[in-house]
Amino acid sequence: MYIIKTWFGVFVVDGQDIVEENFYDKNVSNLVRKNSIDETEEEREIKEKYSLKKLEPEEKKQCKQKIFEKYIHRYEDIKKDFFCELSEKKTREKLRQKGDSIIRSINVLNDLNKSLGLLNQSVEEWASIEMEIEEAKKEEELDEESGSGALENTLEELESLKETKKSIEEYVEMEMNDFAPNISEIAGEILGAKLIKRAGGLEKLAKLPASTIQVLGAEKAFFRFKRKGDSPPKHGLIFEHPYIKRTKYDKRGKIARKLASTIAIAARIDYFSGKDKYEGLKKDLERRVKEVRGN
Repeated sequence: MYIIKTWFGVFVVDGQDIVEENFYDKNVSNLVRKNSIDETEEEREIKEKYSLKKLEPEEKKQCKQKIFEKYIHRYEDIKKDFFCELSEKKTREKLRQKGDSIIRSINVLNDLNKSLGLLNQSVEEWASIEMEIEEAKKEEELDEESGSGALENTLEELESLKETKKSIEEYVEMEMNDFAPNISEIAGEILGAKLIKRAGGLEKLAKLPASTIQVLGAEKAFFRFKRKGDSPPKHGLIFEHPYIKRTKYDKRGKIARKLASTIAIAARIDYFSGKDKYEGLKKDLERRVKEVRGN
């Protein structure tokens, strides 16, 4: 006996005879769930009940065809809805996987930036000391080998890390332009990826209000404002955007609000439709920035 799995049920076949029928109920969401898992409850029960053999591909194809011809009419009324929902689920899953990849790459990039910052400072201090030693040797006319070879090796490693950083940034930019084109155009690929990472994914970012997006990354300052009455933060991660960075301090709040609002819209478009609609958003943002800056 053999097991044949279709999208609407599981069947046991013996030769040309169907000896057991297990139909899934005609609920579209349930059918999608059944077709999204490796093994359904019905399959497990059949495997426990029968001693099953492996069916050759051509025989399996023929058996499936026979089952479809006999039973597909029962599901004709929901077939279209089922395949539409299944397709949407698979698309969302692919988006989630790509989003996870971007989040992980941003985690690596953040760690690399921290490491590079510390290394740059330490190497600069080391190089400064080496230069002082070399100067002292020249003054005293000493001809001794120094530890500069180790410094040169470290400098080479530092340059290699910088190349790695550049490579990761290029990967994030490429993936973000495909994954979230509207956010990428409004916020920039790297900042957009950081916002997605901080929110916990594109879906979560798309569901956040603009006021929350504005202070993402400034949670500590926000909690101090809530607990101690400190001044509320004007912005979090979005401070990295040139529109805010290059604006006078007293005007940053207004631009941060408009930028966060535009990013919120872009995130919803990316998540719910995936279409490129950033041109109108970008023009509106640019107009508001000029208005606030007074130029």
